[in-house]
Amino acid sequence: MDLDFTTYLHTKPEPKKARKVQTPRNTIKKPVQKEKDEGKALVQYLEWLGVRFTHIANETSRHDWSMYHQGVRAGVPDYMIILPDKHDKNKNVLLFIELKRSKKSLTKTSTDQLEWIRDINKVDNVQALVCYGFEECMIILNSYMGIEPF
Repeated sequence: MDLDFTTYLHTKPEPKKARKVQTPRNTIKKPVQKEKDEGKALVQYLEWLGVRFTHIANETSRHDWSMYHQGVRAGVPDYMIILPDKHDKNKNVLLFIELKRSKKSLTKTSTDQLEWIRDINKVDNVQALVCYGFEECMIILNSYMGIEPF
């Protein structure tokens, strides 16, 4: 059996059949930010707005009983923000935000948190609410500040 190398060199090999990988549709999901990352974005935005705010670090109350004896209580909203009252330039509004992850199915508002929010909302010129993600916070802050949406 004679091999003709010229024919061999000029013929293209049979292409290998591509193996089909079956993947369900939409399996590539956008990662959902963790609450601490949403919080970092909120802090940067609040600093950009130039308003007074603080993060109420009551997360330790679950683990450190000495903090409980100093007055730390579960359920207090995460952020306290002082905003100018858009109806009266000489007054401010106090806003409390309980920040949750943007995907509601990954987070839960506790009974303690709901009770704090309910009781805070009974105080004049003070509002407390739950925000799901930084973008929702930004929308609410913009409405308080009278900033048009981008």
